[in-house]
Amino acid sequence: MKKKIVGIVLLCAVVLSACSSTSRIDESYEGGQNADSINAMVEQLDAQSGLEPVSESSETDENVLSDGSVSGDELELDESQAENYSDGEGHYLFNPHVFVASLYPTYPMDYWESFYKLVDALRSGEDTFECSSEGAFKWCTDMGVLGNLFPVATEFIKRGTYQDGKGTISYSISVDEFLEKEKAFEQDIEGILRDCVKTDYTDFEKCLAIYDYVAYHFDYNDDMNGDFAEGEGDGLFGTYNCFKNRSGICSGLAPAYAYLLMQCNIDAFTVGADNKAHAWVYLKLDGEGFFSDVTYAIPYASEGNLVLDYFLMNTKERNSSGFDVPRDLNSILIRGIYDGDFDYSSLTADSDKYNFFKYTCLENFDPEQNVVKYTNGHGELVEYKY
Repeated sequence: MKKKIVGIVLLCAVVLSACSSTSRIDESYEGGQNADSINAMVEQLDAQSGLEPVSESSETDENVLSDGSVSGDELELDESQAENYSDGEGHYLFNPHVFVASLYPTYPMDYWESFYKLVDALRSGEDTFECSSEGAFKWCTDMGVLGNLFPVATEFIKRGTYQDGKGTISYSISVDEFLEKEKAFEQDIEGILRDCVKTDYTDFEKCLAIYDYVAYHFDYNDDMNGDFAEGEGDGLFGTYNCFKNRSGICSGLAPAYAYLLMQCNIDAFTVGADNKAHAWVYLKLDGEGFFSDVTYAIPYASEGNLVLDYFLMNTKERNSSGFDVPRDLNSILIRGIYDGDFDYSSLTADSDKYNFFKYTCLENFDPEQNVVKYTNGHGELVEYKY
């Protein structure tokens, strides 16, 4: 019989009551990235980095970057974005405005605001959107950025032009057809989240539950490792197709995992080593950095076992698996043209908190009791209470 790890537990978890442990998310939490939560996050990041927030009234030419973008360190979102992406019953709703705190302030807040306006335009079938600068426009419409932050757009839109605070895009299919596919994508993401997480899960539980889901419900497509004649690989590669087909290689599987984490407010994004032709996820958990590589877990899951060797690794563990971090890291969000701006040395993962997962196989995960049971390398059943 297939050795499904959280199988029954996760399917039943949607009806379990919240744990009273103080480590759990506050009962009043509604989920979602709203204006207040993002602004609070940005203020904390500014304080940590020594940046001085700039108000609208005090904005000067000193805050204008070389590409014309504004480095204003406060995120100003309109009221329509201050939504709670939860159904009020413990399930996440689709969040079109995901935010990756670790990419700030490398990519300033006006870039993110412009991106959200692009997403809103796409969800309405429009072909123009307000954009703060040409630099922000190029960032917003980069296929790597879209593939990681709004995957459905990558297959069906093309970058247009930027002029006088307006960006344009075009559609490769009819607008009605795109809107139909976009809505289906939102529903698919909501369905996945409904199946594997609840809004009252701790961040650790979210990371583990989604890792388990992707490992068991997505396949590694060996056929995609070959060379394709022009057009033959269409519909296979990328994050959107990985979700649609439930199949892909690391360049689709890693951002799919990261995107689901973003939907649950986890600071996560895809990193890659082009010289090793591999991609995985860097995430922040309780303020500490970790690497997770769900691609390597999938082959074992297909045999009924979820190994945790590649879950919440530190730098030493990532290096022992054949990668030299940060030397091998040369791409974020599976893209190249903006990588020179990013400080890879900031991707620290020094904690050994979860090193005990090395050479283990998950047996059971109970969010209500805050317990993970796993089999270690000696075949012994071990209980980890968090």
